[in-house]
Amino acid sequence: MPAFALGAVAGLIGVLIVTGLDRPIEAFLVNASPLWLTQLTTRF
Repeated sequence: MPAFALGAVAGLIGVLIVTGLDRPIEAFLVNASPLWLTQLTTRF
């Protein structure tokens, strides 16, 4: 069962990337995250 769930999540993420729907989700998450976290993860 866990392998099926992992495959389903990977498939869903793939569909989001191909359709371009990942970009609004990414923008929402970046705007919702604290500034220190964004700076930490984009520093290097």
